[in-house]
Amino acid sequence: MMQLIRKVGLVFIGGTVGTMIAGGALNAILGNPWEDPPQGISVFAGLLLGNFLYAAVLYFPIRNSLLSGKALFAAAFLACFGLSVFLTQVEALVFLDMESSQLLFASIHGTLAALIFAGLAVRVYARRSASAMERGSRLSSGQWVWRIAVADVSYVVLYFAAGLMIIGFVKEFYDTQNLQVGPWILPLQIVRGLAYVAFTIWLVRSLHGPRWQVALSMALLFPVYAGVAALLTPNGIMPDHVRYWHMLEIGWSNFVFGGIIGFLFWQRIESTEAPSVSDEPSRATLGG
Repeated sequence: MMQLIRKVGLVFIGGTVGTMIAGGALNAILGNPWEDPPQGISVFAGLLLGNFLYAAVLYFPIRNSLLSGKALFAAAFLACFGLSVFLTQVEALVFLDMESSQLLFASIHGTLAALIFAGLAVRVYARRSASAMERGSRLSSGQWVWRIAVADVSYVVLYFAAGLMIIGFVKEFYDTQNLQVGPWILPLQIVRGLAYVAFTIWLVRSLHGPRWQVALSMALLFPVYAGVAALLTPNGIMPDHVRYWHMLEIGWSNFVFGGIIGFLFWQRIESTEAPSVSDEPSRATLGG
């Protein structure tokens, strides 16, 4: 337990320092695109809590992945970037009245944060060696198709269910965003559901552990990186009450969806001891 706390603490501290430096550099290069940004202890506390969650939920996926080195970093970065930058900024572009400079700043900073946390997590959490050759089960084309279809339908259902639960509490805010919802919203969310799978499948399929552990690890990873951690910090875009409702919306729906992804795409890992030199027939035996 102490080792776990120490490792998560290292990633948390390193990630916090790294993202603060990245944010300062972006401010110096691009300027601050937000007018009168919120300040105070609530901003700092939200930032710290969010960064702790970023660090904590990566522990199991990184520690239990069959990948290593650059491949593990790439899989972790794709998951973090897809959930926290690509998919969230698509929503921001569609639903929020944000300037292009704000979207650019948020996208670059989010990408740098994903690089920092994924890199630190791989460096600190990853196993250094393995005593066995491990191999995962393969899926047929039909199994891939039905799993992806179930995942996509699940996402769309959860998305609209979660949105309808809070619409009465946030409608007044979105009326000020000049949002015109049309029939395009359904195909957009179908594509986003597929993107969730595409960005996380490499990491999910690499995980070694019981099915329930893989499902739980994804159930925790998805909501944190999909917006809950970021919404802990007050921002200049959403009023606090809207931010709180979206944390609830994203939290429960992505918890369920992440669990579904982990359950559907879990693979049974077979471990076999690597053959040693003494197990190989000798040249004399082969020649005799």
